[in-house]
Amino acid sequence: MNRRWFVEVLAVLSVCSLAGVNSAMGQTGAPEVTLSEGILALGVEDGEPSQVFGDIAGVITLRDRRILLLDGKAGLLSLFSPEGALLDAEGRIGDGPGEFRNPKLVAVRRDSVLVLDTMLRRISVFALGSGGLTFARTFGIAGWPADACLMGERLFLLAYSDGTILHEYSLDGTLLRSFGGPVGLDLPITRGGTIRGRLVCDGDQGMMYVLSRQFGTVAAYSALDGTNRWSVVPTGFVPAEMTPYDNGLFP
Repeated sequence: MNRRWFVEVLAVLSVCSLAGVNSAMGQTGAPEVTLSEGILALGVEDGEPSQVFGDIAGVITLRDRRILLLDGKAGLLSLFSPEGALLDAEGRIGDGPGEFRNPKLVAVRRDSVLVLDTMLRRISVFALGSGGLTFARTFGIAGWPADACLMGERLFLLAYSDGTILHEYSLDGTLLRSFGGPVGLDLPITRGGTIRGRLVCDGDQGMMYVLSRQFGTVAAYSALDGTNRWSVVPTGFVPAEMTPYDNGLFP
């Protein structure tokens, strides 16, 4: 039997909201929605695949209180009404246009939804209209991406490529610049040069914050000139031992 997954749409999501994205709580319920103390729960134990969630890879609530939800296991991007009714669903597992392997919901900018696929190494863009979702285009990205975030009209990507870890793209997929060396301890060459971590954009301060999971390092970069403003390694942090990768083979 499929496990039931719930999505809590809370005001705390606004902490990570980007331009054009707001968080909101549902106010009324539909038969498939449970509402309790300001929490909107989506999902069913058994039913339509778009409402039986396997791996929630991102949730964004829009200004009109509709809800975008990405199921990474099913490769499905779903749009719900403020009351929790399913409005539209796009995508599936695969390598073709509008399909996913390991997706992550990044952001909404105006009428475009951006989804990062770390395995296919690309960004998929979906048009968001009053009637639902429509696949628009994809564009390839540098390195093996770990995370991405949006600041204004620029997409910033966290990926180790050619000695840098941050890459700035226009929304049409043009690589504008790459900057930022590995922070904290030296980055070992593992699995062809990968970095694991999180990236957060702060449009108000014009800053990006990188958390490196390999080294427990938190670093801040200026979006204006790409300089590393500061980096911190927690006291007492001991990195995991990592085996170097040599020409795709372990020694």
